[in-house]
Amino acid sequence: MFRLFFVLFLAHPVMEANASATMLLFWGYPNPSSRFCRDKSPAGAFENCVDLCLGSDPCMLAFGNDSTCIICDIFTIKYIAQSNYSENTKIAIKVNQQNQCPGDVQSIQYTKSDPYGNSYELSFNGSSWTVTYPKSCPLGGFRMFPRTVGPYCIQVWRTTALTTRNDALATCKKQSKGAGYLSGITSSAEIDYILDMSQLLVRNVTNYDYLAVWISGLMKPECQPTQGAGCSGINAFKEFPGQTTFDYYNFPTGYPNFAMRGTGDVYLRCLQLLMAQQKSAFDGKVINAACEYACNEAETICSHLVACGASAI
Repeated sequence: MFRLFFVLFLAHPVMEANASATMLLFWGYPNPSSRFCRDKSPAGAFENCVDLCLGSDPCMLAFGNDSTCIICDIFTIKYIAQSNYSENTKIAIKVNQQNQCPGDVQSIQYTKSDPYGNSYELSFNGSSWTVTYPKSCPLGGFRMFPRTVGPYCIQVWRTTALTTRNDALATCKKQSKGAGYLSGITSSAEIDYILDMSQLLVRNVTNYDYLAVWISGLMKPECQPTQGAGCSGINAFKEFPGQTTFDYYNFPTGYPNFAMRGTGDVYLRCLQLLMAQQKSAFDGKVINAACEYACNEAETICSHLVACGASAI
């Protein structure tokens, strides 16, 4: 029934609904870029691709056909080209529930609201669709992500010299004109973005086991010098502005490490996200390191990189 409805009426947008969301369906594709979207091919029938998006809270739209499937999270797309069946690319975008589509799609702005500000409006001008967001990043160069506390902006910076955690924090303050702090991580999309940007920034640096990106997180005093009650995993750390979820902190075996570094007077209090170079077992994982040093673990994990974050405005 879905396929018959789709073929007969897709010349104009149609509404498909499930228990939790409504999808606006039409022939089209993001324009000009879907750089930050994720390829989920092969998904089978396009209905399966739509279901993938419906099952993911951050997902805004799905596009493709019965052999391709690309899903895009909110804040990744600004323009959508209207096409027709000859290009064989369908698009489905989440919007608020409506009883039916209007006869003239130019007479209405479709919306997707969220109590935390992860919202957007979709309007049609005769040949393309424009997606507008009520919030934006405080400065250019930051990318916006949906979070449970509202939109959050992240940017990655490379420092000229190897950098300590305090210097990394100073870099964030400077580059965001005082609005930012070290960023945490709340999704695989945020981790992928930080690592992808880091790779671009340090592609000519190859002489360490891992390159580290300073991220937010500072060990609680009660978790030093020994691991006390309530100090397991990410619970041992504090200072996560703009963040209430912590499911994506993947520590390797042996971390968090509650020992002291070498001299016996420096605790491994600060968090880093690692990017593989000479070794790969810890790639994409989080460790705790000495805040006071640019290099940790026998000088094989070093940082030129800082992930900065700021709440959208």
